[in-house]
Amino acid sequence: MRLAQTRRHFDEIDSTNTYAMNWTDAPDGALIVADSQTQGRGRLGRHWTSPPDVGLYFSLVLRDLAPEVKARLSLVVGLAVAQAVEECAEISVQIKWPNDVLTRDRKIGGILCEATPDRVVAGVGLNLNQREEQLPERPIFPASSLLLQTGRSFDRDAVLNALLASLELGLESADWPTQRAHIEARLYGRGDLVHAGNATGLLQGIGDDGALLVRTADGVVEVRSGEVEFF
Repeated sequence: MRLAQTRRHFDEIDSTNTYAMNWTDAPDGALIVADSQTQGRGRLGRHWTSPPDVGLYFSLVLRDLAPEVKARLSLVVGLAVAQAVEECAEISVQIKWPNDVLTRDRKIGGILCEATPDRVVAGVGLNLNQREEQLPERPIFPASSLLLQTGRSFDRDAVLNALLASLELGLESADWPTQRAHIEARLYGRGDLVHAGNATGLLQGIGDDGALLVRTADGVVEVRSGEVEFF
């Protein structure tokens, strides 16, 4: 697989994911990137704030993924985001299941994966150079940016290229146990008491299909959807 050999760039767009879902003849690995989004979307229909020229907003069209790769795609993309941020910003990054990227308990990025019968679209929003006033208010896991966390600004193309390189390796890898170990090493709240789905217990790790593993009084429960609440 070669990602982003076909690219479309927009100064402004409603949503890169919406465009990618509707781009009928988009080839495998096609990239849609925008300087800003007017209707950026996050998980569960939430709005992703996308002010101009300060963040990284893009979507990839992925075709012919194996079912097991589709099931854990959000985590594989999250790992690529974490690795790129660690490389470019030299800060530690956590992956909050199923699709958030955090540093120092603050949200810096999110992933939205959506599927149709002929493709999966992987969308990423990553806060690079936002100032405080450009970020939304969040009562839990306040929003931040790499600029605010490091005191320096970042080149969007450099971060994008690092992220695509990491993701391409991740998608081509057949070694899920090693990938899972890298994800679990960054898994936010591992070992903590959580409530996820219908399970309350200790956050243990990630299952073979990307499910969250919660150790309850009755044994390990696999959670495949829902929010994670931390106590």
